[in-house]
Amino acid sequence: MAVTPFEEKVRFAGTLELSGIDYRINLRKLEAVRESSSSYFSAKLPEVMNEAWSGLRPCTPDGLPIISNVPEVDNLVIASGHGMLGVSLAPITGKLAAQLACRASTDFDLSLLSLSRMNH
Repeated sequence: MAVTPFEEKVRFAGTLELSGIDYRINLRKLEAVRESSSSYFSAKLPEVMNEAWSGLRPCTPDGLPIISNVPEVDNLVIASGHGMLGVSLAPITGKLAAQLACRASTDFDLSLLSLSRMNH
Protein backbone atom coordinates (compact mmCIF):
# COMPACT_ATOMS: atom_id res chain seq x y z
CA MET A 1 0.00 0.00 0.00
CA ALA A 2 1.20 3.49 -0.82
CA VAL A 3 -0.19 6.57 0.92
CA THR A 4 0.45 9.90 -0.78
CA PRO A 5 -0.80 13.37 0.23
CA PHE A 6 -2.27 15.41 -2.63
CA GLU A 7 -3.29 18.98 -1.74
CA GLU A 8 -6.51 18.55 0.29
CA LYS A 9 -6.71 14.80 -0.31
CA VAL A 10 -4.83 11.61 0.46
CA ARG A 11 -4.23 8.94 -2.17
CA PHE A 12 -4.18 5.26 -1.23
CA ALA A 13 -2.80 2.88 -3.83
CA GLY A 14 -2.32 -0.78 -3.55
CA THR A 15 -1.89 -3.31 -6.28
CA LEU A 16 -0.46 -4.09 -9.68
CA GLU A 17 -2.52 -6.57 -11.62
CA LEU A 18 -1.04 -8.10 -14.76
CA SER A 19 -4.21 -8.61 -16.77
CA GLY A 20 -3.54 -7.15 -20.19
CA ILE A 21 -5.19 -3.96 -21.35
CA ASP A 22 -8.03 -3.69 -18.87
CA TYR A 23 -9.18 -0.50 -17.15
CA ARG A 24 -11.85 -2.17 -15.02
CA ILE A 25 -11.48 -1.73 -11.28
CA ASN A 26 -11.30 -4.93 -9.28
CA LEU A 27 -13.69 -4.16 -6.42
CA ARG A 28 -12.23 -6.94 -4.25
CA LYS A 29 -8.78 -5.32 -4.45
CA LEU A 30 -10.25 -1.86 -3.87
CA GLU A 31 -11.91 -3.19 -0.72
CA ALA A 32 -8.58 -4.70 0.39
CA VAL A 33 -6.94 -1.27 0.06
CA ARG A 34 -9.76 0.29 2.09
CA GLU A 35 -9.52 -2.42 4.76
CA SER A 36 -5.74 -2.19 5.08
CA SER A 37 -5.89 1.58 5.57
CA SER A 38 -6.53 0.93 9.26
CA SER A 39 -2.92 -0.27 9.46
CA TYR A 40 -1.87 3.32 8.80
CA PHE A 41 -4.68 5.30 10.39
CA SER A 42 -6.84 4.84 13.46
CA ALA A 43 -9.94 4.36 11.29
CA LYS A 44 -10.70 2.63 8.02
CA LEU A 45 -11.40 4.66 4.91
CA PRO A 46 -15.10 5.45 4.45
CA GLU A 47 -17.28 3.02 2.49
CA VAL A 48 -17.73 5.64 -0.22
CA MET A 49 -14.53 7.04 -1.67
CA ASN A 50 -14.29 10.28 -3.63
CA GLU A 51 -12.59 8.63 -6.57
CA ALA A 52 -11.42 5.20 -7.69
CA TRP A 53 -8.90 5.02 -10.49
CA SER A 54 -7.02 2.40 -12.46
CA GLY A 55 -4.51 2.75 -15.24
CA LEU A 56 -1.89 0.95 -17.22
CA ARG A 57 1.69 0.67 -15.98
CA PRO A 58 4.63 0.62 -18.36
CA CYS A 59 6.11 -2.83 -17.74
CA THR A 60 8.74 -4.71 -19.71
CA PRO A 61 8.87 -8.48 -20.23
CA ASP A 62 11.96 -8.84 -18.02
CA GLY A 63 10.83 -6.40 -15.32
CA LEU A 64 13.74 -3.99 -15.85
CA PRO A 65 13.15 -0.45 -17.09
CA ILE A 66 14.48 0.78 -20.41
CA ILE A 67 16.85 3.74 -20.11
CA SER A 68 18.47 4.02 -23.49
CA ASN A 69 19.17 5.98 -26.62
CA VAL A 70 17.27 4.82 -29.70
CA PRO A 71 19.95 4.04 -32.29
CA GLU A 72 17.65 4.69 -35.27
CA VAL A 73 16.64 8.18 -34.04
CA ASP A 74 19.49 10.53 -33.21
CA ASN A 75 17.74 12.67 -30.60
CA LEU A 76 15.44 10.15 -28.86
CA VAL A 77 15.94 8.73 -25.36
CA ILE A 78 13.58 6.18 -23.82
CA ALA A 79 13.11 6.15 -20.05
CA SER A 80 10.17 3.83 -19.42
CA GLY A 81 9.09 0.44 -18.14
CA HIS A 82 9.41 1.14 -14.42
CA GLY A 83 6.16 -0.62 -13.50
CA MET A 84 5.11 0.50 -10.02
CA LEU A 85 8.52 2.06 -9.28
CA GLY A 86 8.27 5.07 -11.59
CA VAL A 87 7.94 7.67 -8.85
CA SER A 88 10.66 6.03 -6.76
CA LEU A 89 13.11 5.77 -9.64
CA ALA A 90 12.22 9.10 -11.29
CA PRO A 91 15.14 11.14 -9.89
CA ILE A 92 17.90 8.77 -11.02
CA THR A 93 16.09 7.94 -14.26
CA GLY A 94 15.80 11.65 -15.07
CA LYS A 95 19.49 12.17 -14.37
CA LEU A 96 20.53 9.22 -16.51
CA ALA A 97 18.19 10.24 -19.35
CA ALA A 98 19.65 13.76 -19.27
CA GLN A 99 23.17 12.33 -19.40
CA LEU A 100 22.20 10.22 -22.42
CA ALA A 101 20.51 13.16 -24.13
CA CYS A 102 23.60 15.32 -23.59
CA ARG A 103 25.87 12.50 -24.75
CA ALA A 104 27.68 12.64 -21.41
CA SER A 105 29.06 9.61 -19.63
CA THR A 106 26.43 8.06 -17.36
CA ASP A 107 26.82 7.42 -13.64
CA PHE A 108 26.13 3.71 -14.23
CA ASP A 109 26.65 1.14 -16.96
CA LEU A 110 23.27 1.12 -18.68
CA SER A 111 23.89 -1.89 -20.93
CA LEU A 112 21.42 -4.04 -18.94
CA LEU A 113 18.75 -1.37 -19.41
CA SER A 114 19.37 -0.88 -23.12
CA LEU A 115 16.55 -0.97 -25.63
CA SER A 116 18.59 -3.43 -27.69
CA ARG A 117 17.98 -6.19 -25.11
CA MET A 118 14.37 -6.37 -26.39
CA ASN A 119 15.66 -7.66 -29.74
CA HIS A 120 16.91 -10.94 -28.26
